Amino acid sequence: MSSACGGSPCCSAPVCARRQAGIALISVLLVFALASLLIGHLVTAAARDLQRSTNYLGARQAFWYALGGETLARQILHADLQLDIEAGEQPSDGLVDEWAQPLPQFDIEQGALRVQINDLHARFNLNNLIGEQGSADAAQVEQLARLLQVVDVPVELAAAIADWVDADEVDSSGRAEDEVYLEKTPAYLSANSAIADVSELRLIDGMTTDYFERLAPHVTALPKRTEAEEAPTKININTVSEQVFSSFANNVSVSRAQSELGEQKTGKYTEQNPFTTSLFKLDSTKISYTSEYFEILVAANYDKRWSYLRSIVHRDEQGTITVVSRSINKTAVAPLLLTDES
Repeated sequence: MSSACGGSPCCSAPVCARRQAGIALISVLLVFALASLLIGHLVTAAARDLQRSTNYLGARQAFWYALGGETLARQILHADLQLDIEAGEQPSDGLVDEWAQPLPQFDIEQGALRVQINDLHARFNLNNLIGEQGSADAAQVEQLARLLQVVDVPVELAAAIADWVDADEVDSSGRAEDEVYLEKTPAYLSANSAIADVSELRLIDGMTTDYFERLAPHVTALPKRTEAEEAPTKININTVSEQVFSSFANNVSVSRAQSELGEQKTGKYTEQNPFTTSLFKLDSTKISYTSEYFEILVAANYDKRWSYLRSIVHRDEQGTITVVSRSINKTAVAPLLLTDES
């Protein structure tokens, strides 16, 4: 008769029972360990999913706060025009208007909101470089070259930017434009069309990060007004920067421009009170006293999660505000609005 331990004659029943009990205990401990690992994995995964959901919901809430900031800015711009209309005055936009004033930080539930409105007609419109039938507008190229000189960027880049937007595929030296860009890594082609965003300047041959950062605050990329002919967008003399004003003519220093534009901070020029200067012959087709396009910058925080929104809006003569574009752009917003992000 075989023993309980597999028939070994040396194994008594008590010893065999202890061995079986030990194996059973080890089996139980192994199952318990595996169960613990599985439960730990499930708990960790659940916590990770919960944190991911919390982060997503927090980020979405911050974005909705940012959209609320954009809506506030749009209401301010609409109300500003309505005040001029109701007062029976010729509409005008300037640095003394409410929309141009620094807005306080808005503390909201579990977060905060900051909003800033910039006039894009205070800057040089790069798409004004496109002239009739898609060719480069020589006068606009010359103005851009003067602006580059003022901000200490090589003036040769004016021709490169004009080549980027004009319709032909030959640069100012007569060489095929795409030869330059196809040699880059990765290779790409020149746009030969209007610039969609100022950041596109980074693609221009010869443009460095330093040059871009000097030029970007003074230029914009607005669509030209579509009428019987595409007229260049105008620069608002009430909000124009000293650097852009200096680009109107040769040998106009920034300090002299500051002197000429002194009334910007205390009042506004209008059609009834037009701007005049002895520095150069003023081209009335290039300046205006009102603006159509604005940049809205919003930084919103919800539960330590930030959202950065840059919106370009258009305001028509009735005050209707239309959003042209939106982008989540920390680079554009953070230097202007955020100094204590946590």
